[in-house]
Parts: sequence; structure tokens; C-alpha cells
Amino acid sequence: ADLFVQGRLSAQATASEPIYFTSIYDEVGGDTDDYEDCYFEVDEEGTEIGEEICDVYDSGDPFVGDWDGIFFLNSAGSHLQNVSFRYADRVLELNSSRADFENLNIADSVSCLMVYNSSTVSVSDSSMSCEDDGLMVFNDSTLRTTGVTVDGTTEYALIIFNNSAVTFDKSFVTNNYNS
Repeated sequence: ADLFVQGRLSAQATASEPIYFTSIYDEVGGDTDDYEDCYFEVDEEGTEIGEEICDVYDSGDPFVGDWDGIFFLNSAGSHLQNVSFRYADRVLELNSSRADFENLNIADSVSCLMVYNSSTVSVSDSSMSCEDDGLMVFNDSTLRTTGVTVDGTTEYALIIFNNSAVTFDKSFVTNNYNS
């Protein structure tokens, strides 16, 4: 599943109580993936005997790519502040969109941020650690970063092509395989 935005998304929280976008199997906000199987024992005639018996099962642990991410299309004015993302495929993907992101924490996902087709994005004071790609900017798009760290990617920390621009201000790319 993914969240599709063709308008404006505003998600603003505090540093001490962030908003989480994550897998249903992630128990960051409480136990959301347990299910309960309840039954009665029955006698030979099929009559219920005794009290109801309930077994609780855990559906499992979260995995990278459990959900698709947030996709912005022809969107303007979106603002995310103090938001954490976990276990997504493509966390934030912007196509022909404009957005401002502050204090994001992206981890345990495949790709962090993809900006393309004349999109303009500003990211500040954020931490991004994805398994494959960090920042991808292409097709006449602009990305401005201030105080952003991209760490631990196994593919590319930064990809820029087709007349696009990235500005780094007090931002870091560290511990990446293909920086």
C-alpha cells in the first residue's frame, strides 16, 4: 500500500512525539499485528463446553519494503515536520511537485527520496539511511538540503541527471557504498 497525494499533505509533529509512517508489523505505536483466534471446546454432540479459549498470534517482524511509501503527483505546498519513516520501498517520491521537509528520520527502507519531472524540494535537519539509494534527482528538478545526512546506502547515496540541481548546505554523505 502507498499514500498517493495529488494536493497538499501537512504532517507536523514535535521532536519528542513524531509522526510515524511505517509497516503494520512495526510495533512503534503499539502492537498492531497480533491477531486472536478464539474457540470453545465441544463435546461429541457439538455442544460448547467450558469457557472460551483464545490464542494470540504475532504476524511477524517488519521488513524493508513492507509498504510502498508516499507518492506526490502535481502536488504543491506539502510540509512534513518531525516525521519518521520505516520499512518502506520508496519513502518519498515527488513527480512534478513542490514540498518542504524538516526533521525527517528515514530508516530501514529501500530508497529514501526521489525527485523528478520539474519538482522542487527542500529538506532540512534530517537523517536518511536506506538500503539502496539515498537521494535521486532528475528531469529538471531541484533539491536543496540543509543539515541532512545520507548514511549507509549500498547503491547510490546521490544521483543527479537530466538538467537537475542539488544544493548541499551543512549536509553530509557518509558510509555509502557508491557515493
